[in-house]
Amino acid sequence: MHFVDENGHWPSLSKIIKAAATVAVAAVAVTAIVATAGAAGAAVGVAAGMYLGVSSATAVTISTAATVGAYAVAGGIGATALSDAGEELTGTNVIRDGFMGGNQELYDTVRGGLYTVGAGYMALGADNCGLSSGRQSTSTTPQKSSKTASGYSKNGNYPKPGERTLNGYVKSKVEPGKEISLRTSSPGFNNNNGNVGGVFKRFGNGSHAGVSPHVHQPNVNIAPNGNVYGSVGSKTVNGGVTYPTPKDVKQLYEYIENGKYH
Repeated sequence: MHFVDENGHWPSLSKIIKAAATVAVAAVAVTAIVATAGAAGAAVGVAAGMYLGVSSATAVTISTAATVGAYAVAGGIGATALSDAGEELTGTNVIRDGFMGGNQELYDTVRGGLYTVGAGYMALGADNCGLSSGRQSTSTTPQKSSKTASGYSKNGNYPKPGERTLNGYVKSKVEPGKEISLRTSSPGFNNNNGNVGGVFKRFGNGSHAGVSPHVHQPNVNIAPNGNVYGSVGSKTVNGGVTYPTPKDVKQLYEYIENGKYH
């Protein structure tokens, strides 16, 4: 069976390929923006706390809004790409012709703006990838545990009401205004004087650029001659200082309860 385009309205192969390429390029951009949205949103929240002095609750709200904004930008890029592909195949651009009254200049401005903002989100997220995993847990729902007569559950220490979140555990173990330093003797983490091991992580029960409680994360640099220099981070914008993560709390528990990292 042969199909014949008697009126010449079928799109040519070149138009089909161009439409597919338009969607493919946009799909790459959308995927990258969505993948970095969490880290970018967290970085915006931290920056608001650092430079604007907003409260932790407000910083979390700003972070959430920025993350939602990233998803909206990704959706806009996907929509304009589909509209461009439709124009290649049918001659009609749904967004430009249906929502912008056929104003090509306005459409080009909006589309270019979406890609510009999207690129900003991607760059911000890539530079602060450690922040997305360092966002604090705000859940106050008690966790189920089978408490024994000795006060311990089958999974370890039975938490008290104020210890049920990652932040709560750190606040209950670190004195206000002070820090707890964790040390390692690993040859892969030397301090700045070239000695083996050293302090690789610090926990603070106070505000560091709006992050409270906070953890100074490990920072390892390798010199051109191969020497390894380890220290702890000092900036929130690059992931050097974060909220406590599950791994951080596990290491702090090991330090306090099992005598590790001294």
